Amino acid sequence: MTKSILLFCVLQLEMIAMENPADLRKQLFVEFEGEQGVDEGGVSKEFFQLVLEEMFNPDIGMFTYDESTKLFWYNPSSLENEAQFTLIGIVLGLAIYNNCILDVHFPMVVYRKLMGKKGTYLDLADSHPVL
Repeated sequence: MTKSILLFCVLQLEMIAMENPADLRKQLFVEFEGEQGVDEGGVSKEFFQLVLEEMFNPDIGMFTYDESTKLFWYNPSSLENEAQFTLIGIVLGLAIYNNCILDVHFPMVVYRKLMGKKGTYLDLADSHPVL
């Protein structure tokens, strides 16, 4: 799958999210051009892995990866706008909804925030232990 096709797929997801968000709560069926096979979960998982690999690519610069903690964090120098980060959230949510477990690791404070809880200075031990 080329980068341009991945970008097209992600843009299609963004359009669906804007036009009819309820469609994101439907099972996703993925089919790669030129490949035969029924999507029983493996093809969808491969799709999400390819999309996330591109989104978390250090060359894109939206996230940083800390080798010592093995965690991703938002890049404060990112040139991407808020909509791009929202799109990543849509893709991650869609993957979860479609039962695709992905290898993306954030500090616990990110998950706490997603649950509506506040982070504290103690969360720095997990996300930025040097600080």
